[in-house]
Parts: sequence; structure tokens; C-alpha cells
Amino acid sequence: MNKSFVSVICSMFFLVSCSRFVSVKSDPAPYLASLPEHTGGRLVGFTQKDFSDCDNGFYVYLPDGWDSSGIHYPTIVWYCGHNGIGDSREDPKELAKMLLNGIPKLIKEDRWKPLAPFIVIIPQARWRDPAKRDSYIYSSDNIKFWTSLYQQFPIDRQRMYLTGHSDGGGVVYWIVGHGGDRAFFAAAVPVSGNAFDFIIPKDRSKIITGMSRTPLWLFHGKGDNFVPLYMSVDVITEMRALRDRPYEAKLTVFSELGHFCNDEIFLPDMKVKTEAQWDPYDQDIYSWMLQYERVRSDGF
Repeated sequence: MNKSFVSVICSMFFLVSCSRFVSVKSDPAPYLASLPEHTGGRLVGFTQKDFSDCDNGFYVYLPDGWDSSGIHYPTIVWYCGHNGIGDSREDPKELAKMLLNGIPKLIKEDRWKPLAPFIVIIPQARWRDPAKRDSYIYSSDNIKFWTSLYQQFPIDRQRMYLTGHSDGGGVVYWIVGHGGDRAFFAAAVPVSGNAFDFIIPKDRSKIITGMSRTPLWLFHGKGDNFVPLYMSVDVITEMRALRDRPYEAKLTVFSELGHFCNDEIFLPDMKVKTEAQWDPYDQDIYSWMLQYERVRSDGF
């Protein structure tokens, strides 16, 4: 891990609107009832040739019937970890590096069974300088990328959820931390999040405060040998110490899992032992996400 790559993610401020937002919590059952059953979908890869408004390739998972249902779908944005890095601007085969764990892997193996049909956006990182390998560029760093997505796919912009694994979890910290109440994701789920590179000491207090403006559920494996558990523990401890924290901030720690614990999280019937001193996995992750929607506000 190298701190120097953090600077390139400044371009992710396009994810932050001039407007202010709040996440509104309610029973997700009525919203779930308004959606069709999830019967499967299709993972589509895009390169710059296919989609010029991107700085690298990416995947979009589209539910069956998305183009004829007239529905705007809840959307998950997934940032992969270090092992998902690849230059897919012209080579679509590089995208497959992102299918090694979590939601992308479950989709590939036809094991992804969420409670509702979601669109999933999976932007890929590439090295800014392949020789130095010290900074990333993401497909999503171009502001036009998001404008084009909204135009081409029926995304419910009030129900966009942010998640990522390892360095991707660090990207989650960065986006909601710097965005604060101007970030428009309804809820966020960092998994094995790399706080070392993405919450640098000089900005730590500001980023932690900004993160508190989005509902968060952190996950980590107790046996993580890549991103130590203390990173998530420190984040949640600092967030819970804030006096004006408006939303819940939870941490679930898996007793018998390590760094690659995200397959289990995104299976609705997960049954994995967790550490009693932290928050239990007492609600499937999709119900937890869908209880939140992000709406415009004049401010907190």
C-alpha cells in the first residue's frame, strides 16, 4: 500500500453534489413489494470503445427485463480491491480480474440472490503509471461517466448504495468522508476497508465527521492478514465518539474469516460466527440498504 495514490481520487468529487442530502429510514417492505422478483440478469462489460465517457472499463449488471419494465432500479456501486486492477480501456478480458470475490463473483457463479432486482455498477481501477504502480485511475473518475449512466440505465438515484472491498472499502471511506452531507449515496458498506491509505492522519477528523453523514455498516474478518482489523475498529470507535452523529454506524467482525469475507455478506442467508462485542449480523444486507433512501435537504 502506498499513500501517494490517494491524490488521484480527488477526481471522485464528482460524486458530490452542490445540494445537501439526508438519508431517510423507513420499513423497506413497501418498497420491496413495488419491485418485481429478482429472476436473474446479465453482466455487461464496457470498454472506452463502447462507452467513451469513462477512464477505464467497467461492468454493469442489469436485471432481467430492465429495458421494458418501466422501473427505476435500486443500484449498488461496487469498488474492487487491489486484485481487481486492470487496464480495460481497450482489452475487455482485463475486466475479469474483478470477478474474484464479493458481488461480482456471486454474479459470475450465478449465486447472487438478492431480495430485489438491483443494477450493479462495477468500475475498474488501472495504474496511472504501470511502471511505478503508486496511483490509481478509476473508470468512474470522469464526471460524464455518471451522467451517461443515468441517461442509459434506469437507476433510482434516491436508492444508490456504495460498497467496496479492501482498497475498494477505502474508496468508500474517501467518497462519503469527503462528501459529507453532499454525498448522495443512501447508505454505504465498507468491507475490510483500507483506512491506512484513504484516511490519512492530517485529514482524519474531517473524514470521520464526513462519514457520519451517511449510514454505515462496516465488516471485517478477525483473521485479516492484509488489512488489519484495528483499522475498522479505530474508524468505528472514532465515529461513535462524535456528538452529532445523525445515523447508525455499525461494525460486524467475523470470528473465523479473514480478508476475503465479502462473499458471505452478500448472501442473504449468511450464517457465519461473529464476535459478540461488535454488532451482530441480524439483518440481511439488502434489507438494511433498502430501508434508506437519499433525498435532497436544505441541510442538517
